[in-house]
This record gives sequence, C-alpha cells and structure tokens, in this order.
Amino acid sequence: MDFTQKEIEVRNSVVNTNNSINNTDVYQELILRKLLQLTANVAPYKVYTALLSQYGTDAPVVRNVLENTLGFTPIWIYDDLGTYLSNNAEWLTNNKVTTFINCGNFTTYPKFTAKINYSREYGNIIINSYNNNVSFNGILSDEDLLYLTTVEIRIYN
Repeated sequence: MDFTQKEIEVRNSVVNTNNSINNTDVYQELILRKLLQLTANVAPYKVYTALLSQYGTDAPVVRNVLENTLGFTPIWIYDDLGTYLSNNAEWLTNNKVTTFINCGNFTTYPKFTAKINYSREYGNIIINSYNNNVSFNGILSDEDLLYLTTVEIRIYN
C-alpha cells in the first residue's frame, strides 16, 4: 500500500510518541481512512446510459452503451404507435428510478420530440415519440431527427 508523505509522518509520529500504539493499529487506521475516501466518491445510484435509434414499427435498437452499472441490460420493445417499453423486475421493485432523454435537432425539426417516463404501477420505462405532439413511429430513425437519442436511467440506492 502506498502512503502519502503526510500519512508516513503521522504514522511515525504516533509510533514514536506513544509506545502503546503499535504499527498494526496505525496501519489499520490508515486503511480505514483510505477506504472512507474511496467510498465517498461512489455514485449513490446505478446507471444505464445508451444511444438508441428506431425504425418504423421495430423495437428501439441500442447503437452504443455509454455506461451500464445496473447489473443487467434493459431490453426495448415496440408497444404501440410511437411507444417503446423496457420492462424489468428491477424497475418494479425499486421506487427510486429516474429517467432522462436528450434528443433531437430542435433547430431544424422543432416539432419532433420524445419523452421518457417511469411507470411505477407496471414497472416500465416508457419512451414516446411525437411529431407535432402526435404519436409517431420511426422518429428515432433519421440522423437529422432523433437518431442516436441519449437515454439515461438511474436507480438510486
């Protein structure tokens, strides 16, 4: 284990000034401090972030997984006109789910949008796509529309 110069100075000072504390006690204390530092930087959630696209009545396709610490891979299905779902027992059993979606070329196509929701009742993550506020298939399919839409799902501890 590597110690910083300050930790070594503290360790030597404690050992030299108080003979009742041995090297093992100091070493264990330093390990505990280091573990506390490491765990303080851990995110309070598991996350799934991916780039999706979708064509016609096909299920959304994951083009690139940017991060997945969930312990499983969400599966996306086509449900209805402009509606796509991911259903997993983890969604249903955990009421600490948040969802985010970042999509669209709003400058060129301001009427094409998508939203993502979490349904606590059914345990579904739901993506809806719209053209001028009307459900629309294939909105994730064109590079100029919502192709490679970023989806993020977080499950908080």
